[in-house]
Amino acid sequence: MLPLALLVASLVLTLHQEPVQPAPLVAHGAIELPNVEGRIDHLAIDLSGERVFVAARGNDTVEVLDLAARKHLRSLKVPGEPQGILYLADAQQLVVASGKQGTCEVYDGATLEHVKRVELGSDADNLRYDARTRRVFVAYGEGALGIVDAATWTVLGSVPLEGHPESFQLDASAERAFVNVPDAKQLVQLDLVKRATLATWTVDEAAANFPMVLVPPDERRVDARRADAWLVLGCRSPAKLVVRTTKGERVGTFELAGDVDDLFHDAKRARVLAVCGAGFVDVFALEAAGLRRVAQVATAAGARTGLYVPEREQLLVAVPHRDAQRAEVRVFDVRE
Repeated sequence: MLPLALLVASLVLTLHQEPVQPAPLVAHGAIELPNVEGRIDHLAIDLSGERVFVAARGNDTVEVLDLAARKHLRSLKVPGEPQGILYLADAQQLVVASGKQGTCEVYDGATLEHVKRVELGSDADNLRYDARTRRVFVAYGEGALGIVDAATWTVLGSVPLEGHPESFQLDASAERAFVNVPDAKQLVQLDLVKRATLATWTVDEAAANFPMVLVPPDERRVDARRADAWLVLGCRSPAKLVVRTTKGERVGTFELAGDVDDLFHDAKRARVLAVCGAGFVDVFALEAAGLRRVAQVATAAGARTGLYVPEREQLLVAVPHRDAQRAEVRVFDVRE
């Protein structure tokens, strides 16, 4: 039996311990990607059907997963190098950008039968969709953002850029786009109505600005800078998050794990999630003065793409096959 003095000291220490902070991401299983080799690019979700679509770029396939049952459904052979991918819930169609063919391939959402091919140009890559106008925006070529009518699957036009566009984001009205152009070391603001460049800002805080996320203004903040939306850019050389306002103003630069390729905004918790190929998801709190890293959650080597699903409060992370590491999609529950 403990002496009374030791027992009292132990109780005092217990009472004064800091509360254990819950992990912001909790592993919740994985779904195997059988026979998938090489690089994995972006993901999309059919919320009502609880299906996940994975652009297996190195495999020339789209892998179809059942998220509820945690199982692989089928492998869909697609034209070379699938990169960007969208599921259009309103039209029940799947859209895949083929980097090798320079096309957008359209599939029936129920049967996954091929229904349309849209010719764009070389290296068709990232995709975004505005359901209000039913337009798909496509980053492609040596420098252009294409505009496609998803009702007729015709190309409406494009906006030129000074290099191949990587991640881009649309504003709330879908009248402006903000585009990462890493080869030109640029962040570009486009007018999608006039199809013209509004502003070009040099990104000199770090190089290789590939992923981007748009963080809307936070009305709860009193800091004037948060009255504007923020653009969070993921840079690889060196590994940094660069934050600018949508007016191009500098907010700050923040340390990051290596080889980032996807960024997501968790609006409910005021966080940014950075999926990094170095084998981590870095979790940042959004604060008035910038970003503060609150956790670094281990994933797997090369796991640099994913999908945040706010409706399910889950983050999906794509893991490539490397030696004994199997190809799979890992599911993480997002917590407070």
